[in-house]
Amino acid sequence: MHSRYKVFLTTLLFLASLIQGCSTEAVVTEQPVIHQVAVTPAVTELASAWLTTYIKDTELTGIDLRPLANPYGQEAVEQGETELLLCACLPPSGWFATPLAEDAAAVIVHPDNPLRDLTIESIQDLFSGTIENWQDLDGADEVVQVVLLLENDELRSTFEAALPLDYTPPASAILAPTPAAVVDMVRQTPGAVGYVPFSSIDEQTQQVRIVRISGVRPGPSTLADRSYPMVMEILAIAPEEPIGPVREWLNWIQANTG
Repeated sequence: MHSRYKVFLTTLLFLASLIQGCSTEAVVTEQPVIHQVAVTPAVTELASAWLTTYIKDTELTGIDLRPLANPYGQEAVEQGETELLLCACLPPSGWFATPLAEDAAAVIVHPDNPLRDLTIESIQDLFSGTIENWQDLDGADEVVQVVLLLENDELRSTFEAALPLDYTPPASAILAPTPAAVVDMVRQTPGAVGYVPFSSIDEQTQQVRIVRISGVRPGPSTLADRSYPMVMEILAIAPEEPIGPVREWLNWIQANTG
C-alpha cells in the first residue's frame, strides 16, 4: 500500500476515534436529581408559595411537589415514591414529624352575600341543612348551597371538629376535590357557603368573602391565641428524618414562617 495513503487512512481513523469519544462523553452527562415531596390538597397552595419563594431566595431547585390526597400521600412516602409528606394530619407512630406553620378553615360566601358575621351555631345549621335560605339569617332571599371537601380531607376534619355537634350534610351538598374547586363553586353561586384554607384566599380579587365567626376573623393573631376556632397545624412527616435539599428546605420554611 502506498505510504501516503497509509498516512491518510491513519489520520482518518484517529479523527474518528476523537469524534466517537466526544459523543460518548456527551451522552453520559449526569442529570440533576429531583426530590419528590407529597402535599395534601389542604396544604398544596401554601407549599407551592413556600417553594416558589425559596427558589427565588436561594436560587436552589431540585424539589418537586406532588399533590396527593390522603391516604395516598402517606402511602407514597411509605413506598419511597416521595421523600416527605406535608399535611395537617397526625403521623404514624415512630415517624419523623416537625411543625411548619398553622392555617385555618376559613368559612366563605359569595362576594354579594351581605352577611359578614355568623355564629358557630348558625354555621352548624347551614352545613346541616337546617337553614335552607339565607333569609332565615336576615340575609338575601337565596337558597343555601353547601359546598364540602371530600371526607378524607384534613381541612374538612378541622372544620367539623370545631362544630358544637355532629352533623349530616344535606343531600344537595356539592363535594369539591380541592380548595380551589370550592372557591370556584362559591364564586359562581350566590347562595353558596363553603370553607377553604385561610392562606389560599385573596379577597382583593373579590372572588369570595370570608365571614367572621362570632366576631372573630381568621388571621395570624387569632390563630395564635386560638380565639378563632378552626385552626389546623401543618406538619412535615416521613418514616425517617429527611436529609440534603429537602431538609434544607424545611429549615428555610421554619425560619421564615414564624
